[in-house]
Amino acid sequence: MRRRPLIVGALVAFVFLTGFWELAEDFAYSPAIRRFDAAVAAAIQSLRTPALTVIMRAVTVCGGTAVVSIVMFALLVALLLRHRRFDAVFVAAGVGGGMLLSTLAKDHFGRDRPPAANALIPLPESMSFPSGHSMASLCLGTVLAYLAVRSEMRRSAKVAAVIGCVAYALAVGVSRVYLGVHWPSDVLASWLLGGAWLSIVIGVAESLRTE
Repeated sequence: MRRRPLIVGALVAFVFLTGFWELAEDFAYSPAIRRFDAAVAAAIQSLRTPALTVIMRAVTVCGGTAVVSIVMFALLVALLLRHRRFDAVFVAAGVGGGMLLSTLAKDHFGRDRPPAANALIPLPESMSFPSGHSMASLCLGTVLAYLAVRSEMRRSAKVAAVIGCVAYALAVGVSRVYLGVHWPSDVLASWLLGGAWLSIVIGVAESLRTE
């Protein structure tokens, strides 16, 4: 096993977790976080138009548990049919593990959603912190980008795939604030927690991978 990727992954995960924990400890009472949430939410929601709302609703569906799970299982089947068991385990750990971690974090921190009066879609019954949609889309996007980079595709195709995956994760996160169902700090926290989890998963994968 090559230890360097694992060590790097652990160090990066520590940095992300430190940021996540700062938000997790402070969101309930920090004036700075409340100001951040209010300012960012107001800026994003000031862009609301009927046409953009239709787009954002579609984007947020693409980051939901159902769609992400379908894509994950389809990817798992495709990889297993090609006898790529290592990549299949990587996908299951990266996406499935990330979604499970998000669910556990929601139950632990128990933050209330933004006011329903400002939401453009019904508020989910789950808690607000961190954002499950943002976490799921980040995990799926990162896993797909990793597989693309590791593939035999041309360099230009790899770059396009990575840009598309990043744009997907960002769009889903922004859509949750735009629609009024998450605080901006929920989305930021999910990216930090997801970054920590993915750093560990990728570090382990790179350490175990044989060249």
